[in-house]
Amino acid sequence: MSTIFFHRKRKTYYTRAYIPRKIRCLLRNRLELWRSLDTTDADVAALRSSQWDTRLHRLFLALKRDGQRMTQTQIDALVDHWLNLAMPTGGVDATRQRLGRTDFSAIFVTQDWQASSDLGTVVITC
Repeated sequence: MSTIFFHRKRKTYYTRAYIPRKIRCLLRNRLELWRSLDTTDADVAALRSSQWDTRLHRLFLALKRDGQRMTQTQIDALVDHWLNLAMPTGGVDATRQRLGRTDFSAIFVTQDWQASSDLGTVVITC
């Protein structure tokens, strides 16, 4: 879904994703979204790009399902929420330090959300 590229002037990797045609009108007719991956390491960039793709899929699915019933203010709030979440950094060692654990094999982090237009509000649970 997205393309990873190295920006020579800024000396960091970026990811670029195209917005599906069906929801472009909800995103002010944007054709694509860019995001800095804040790394010069290609392997880390690939990992962060896949995390970004997951986030975009969730956003696009929410807009596809509920976007026609939402106001532009609600759409902007939903987009701001998903696009402005901090990208995970630091890797496994930083996660171990945050959790105070040294003996684990994997950590699974999920974010569940739901968008609803009840009473003109968007409810997002993370």
